[in-house]
Amino acid sequence: MMDLKFLGRGAAFNPAEGNTSAYILEGKRLFLIDCGESVFADLICKNILDTVNEVWIAISHFHSDHCASLGSLTLYCAERLGYKAHILLPSGDQRYAREIRQLLKIFGVSEDQIQFEDESAEMGFAAFSAVRFCPTRHAPGMVCYSLSFETQDGGVFYTADTATEEGIKAFLKDHPAFEHVYSEAIDARTHPVHLPLEKLAALFPEEQRSKVTVMHLNGPRCGEHAKALGFSVAQRA
Repeated sequence: MMDLKFLGRGAAFNPAEGNTSAYILEGKRLFLIDCGESVFADLICKNILDTVNEVWIAISHFHSDHCASLGSLTLYCAERLGYKAHILLPSGDQRYAREIRQLLKIFGVSEDQIQFEDESAEMGFAAFSAVRFCPTRHAPGMVCYSLSFETQDGGVFYTADTATEEGIKAFLKDHPAFEHVYSEAIDARTHPVHLPLEKLAALFPEEQRSKVTVMHLNGPRCGEHAKALGFSVAQRA
């Protein structure tokens, strides 16, 4: 099974829960989803990088709670640990590639300190055989992605930030016996850039909701509401 662990589970304006970021640690290899303001500090304080010699990073979009410590992490890998972090790029998206290069340049990271990889790259993780960036709608005018993982147990979907359930629907159509879905959700009936819990609940019969983990919590009521609906709630590692 693919077991994602969470450094943080909070929304941008819920810093007490840490920025939402998940990871897989296999031996000395780390796969990290998103790298917001609190993430590099969490990786250091939890000693996760102490025995790691290979880091792969997927950034869903460029709001600061999802990418603001990417510069610190990549520089730490290059200058302290002596290897280049691998940063995944969605195939064919020149705008995303241009913007993440610009972001890293602003952070002071030179291109010879990192390794960009297409999403089709062979990564060699046992937890999943492939990962694909799936376009989603979040903030107006911003390139945003969810992530779809192919696994031995039916596939895993990670929404990151989304205002629409269409990505989950497409994943479920292709993966009816899915392994797990990790979804952001907000405790509100409507919202312009996030997915209301009630819309998430409408996608899953009650017997499937234990296979859905809610993350990116906007406050304590969000987690309580998610549990009342039968969902799991992300726990910080």
